[in-house]
Amino acid sequence: MKSCRPRLAFFFLLASLPMTLGEIGAAQQPTDLQITSWVEEAIHEEPFIHASKIAVKTRNGIVTLSGMVRTLAGKKFMVSEAKKVRGVQGVMDEMTVFSPPRPMVDVRQDVSRKLIHNADLSRDSIQVETSLEGKLILSGHVDSWTQRQEAELLASEVRGVNVIVNLIRVAYKQERSDPAIQRDVIANLERDAYLSDLPISVTVEDGVVTLRGVVGSLYEKERAYGESVVVYNVRDVRNLLDVKTEKDSFVRRHVPLPSDEELEKAIRAELVQDIRVMDPDELSITVINGNVTLRGTVESFYQKQLAGKDVGNVVGVGWVDNLLTVKAPWRADSSLRDDLQFDMDTDPYLNGEDIRIQVRQGVVTLTGQVNTFYQKLHAGEVASRVLGVREVVNVLTVRQPVKFSDAALKERIWKRLVANAITGPAAEKITLNVEHGKAVLSGHLDSWAQYQEAARVTLLTQGVRGLDNRLTVGGSRHG
Repeated sequence: MKSCRPRLAFFFLLASLPMTLGEIGAAQQPTDLQITSWVEEAIHEEPFIHASKIAVKTRNGIVTLSGMVRTLAGKKFMVSEAKKVRGVQGVMDEMTVFSPPRPMVDVRQDVSRKLIHNADLSRDSIQVETSLEGKLILSGHVDSWTQRQEAELLASEVRGVNVIVNLIRVAYKQERSDPAIQRDVIANLERDAYLSDLPISVTVEDGVVTLRGVVGSLYEKERAYGESVVVYNVRDVRNLLDVKTEKDSFVRRHVPLPSDEELEKAIRAELVQDIRVMDPDELSITVINGNVTLRGTVESFYQKQLAGKDVGNVVGVGWVDNLLTVKAPWRADSSLRDDLQFDMDTDPYLNGEDIRIQVRQGVVTLTGQVNTFYQKLHAGEVASRVLGVREVVNVLTVRQPVKFSDAALKERIWKRLVANAITGPAAEKITLNVEHGKAVLSGHLDSWAQYQEAARVTLLTQGVRGLDNRLTVGGSRHG
């Protein structure tokens, strides 16, 4: 596969600590003890996930999570966070969900309503059934694998759902040959900022994709699966990739950066591949020195966010200015607000929080107070998925008590950035300071995805009271 050299060198210093992040052994294989410690820190940072009763064990890079959690969404969150830790080669999920009992008829109604007013799903294509002990059964059909995953995610966020049996079929509207599927999967992998130029081979037989080769982290392996399963007409993916985290376990070739013209073509191909983004050929894409500006119209705020995320993951993209406008189906503000309030009230992490919702011509403003940045970010995500939302203005404030000194907080953030499979490889390129509980990140990163993950990891560290993100990507600055 092709790869691209970084557009800028990226220096990451710790101003008041005697060592840089890179000196923690970013290129070394972490020990099982280190991995266990990093995973424990990652899953315990967010108090509303209730990870205090979860045990973490690591053997030969394989992490086992066991114990009880209160929500299915929390369980999925912890597995996802563990997979992002450097050195992790597999995650064994032995956790069980035990939430306060609710009448299953109420659970079914709540899930059905969330699916009906979701911006990405058809209204009548998914059926919801329940059985005893919190088991939820989803059936019906959708147009893409990503819609199938979206339906499961929405259901997992409803209080009282302990187990989901996902029987939803992906009903493709036309047949495609195996060579055509193979071509699109390879193109997806080549465009991806984290997978480009990795030694991955792709074969397809009867719509089933098989991935073989070597990647440097479990995160990359999971990402390769995701880039494959979204291709139109893929029936399944056999992910046989090996994870080798040792330094120089494989070598990437170095070729020139794509030109702006080549990058524009790759971005358009990425948007066309994601069938959730409506009419991508009608969008305007401007690329100047690797920095991308999107203009045009999409049908939902959710699609706008998806388009921005898709573009940011293309190799060679330095910055994304998402100027897409949303022309969502008209809905009365009162009806839209009712659905938003319903989603906040039924969400296990937002229920009972001081969140006030205002809606004016489809523009949603969230005000009030929550306890953590996770809740603030999650509230914005919940609001963005509702059909009819044109914009989300998230001005929730976070009640973050002072628990740590600036030095201690800096060390906590620093450890998490080093441990993360996305930000760890760029660790030596970031400068971190903490002033009165507010984190300051600066330096030059190679990709938009690294920029976003560094901000996410920092904000979700307990005790952080704010973030001044001065990181640059491809010469741009976000203030």
